[in-house]
Amino acid sequence: MEISPEQLNSFKIIYKEEYGEDLSDEEASEMAGNLLDFLLLISRPIPEGREPLDGPEADF
Repeated sequence: MEISPEQLNSFKIIYKEEYGEDLSDEEASEMAGNLLDFLLLISRPIPEGREPLDGPEADF
């Protein structure tokens, strides 16, 4: 997924506010891309026929 320069700059500002560290454009682009990939992965619907986890394995 392509991240615009404005979005990248916003990510860098938020990261700086939260962690007190500056990121290069390359670092920020990789981190933001990984975050977006993760969010897309966990926001997918559960396929039909798959039961949600019950019990201790669900408590992670």
